[in-house]
Amino acid sequence: REQLLDKNPCVGVKCLKEKPRNRICTHEEFEALKAELKGDAKDIVTIAYYTGMRFGEIVGLEWNRVDFKNRLLHLRGVDTKNGEPRKVPFLSRAVGEIFERRGGNPRRIHGRVFRVKSVRNVFKRACKRLGIKNLRFHDFRHTAATNLRKAGVDTATVMKICGWKSVAMFLRYNEVDDSDLERASAAIAQVEGKLSKSEAVRD
Repeated sequence: REQLLDKNPCVGVKCLKEKPRNRICTHEEFEALKAELKGDAKDIVTIAYYTGMRFGEIVGLEWNRVDFKNRLLHLRGVDTKNGEPRKVPFLSRAVGEIFERRGGNPRRIHGRVFRVKSVRNVFKRACKRLGIKNLRFHDFRHTAATNLRKAGVDTATVMKICGWKSVAMFLRYNEVDDSDLERASAAIAQVEGKLSKSEAVRD
């Protein structure tokens, strides 16, 4: 841009191969973490598990963007990684209960929901005590995307909730496991069974 170089010095340099990460938090691991964690850390992990929100989006959330009536969280463009505002539903009764409890009665309408800057050390220590290996906070985005898809939520809606613009990003975070393969086999077997009965009737 500043015309300091007459050619790109990186021409011919091969990029390192990206190593995709596909770790998700199982429901059993999540329940163990909930029992082990306390206070802010427990609530933040619960919200991340169900909604797939990034840590910064959760701790930056203010009360005037918590919509109790419609059970939605309104994220502004300045709060999201891609700079676009989005709406995130509570998705679980557990998430709604967190905001109900922390919001109090009468409702808080000013200030931040959380006043912590990090739960990394608390989270890592809890995982170590529980013997949970290779789990990072960001893996809750993989987890939420996978759970939403397994629950039958369509791809476009999952992308809208998690803030992804491309199907490629959704596929990167969505994990297909053995249970999905088993369901696929069962579905095909069911279709084949119906076809066999139909053919028998015609005969």
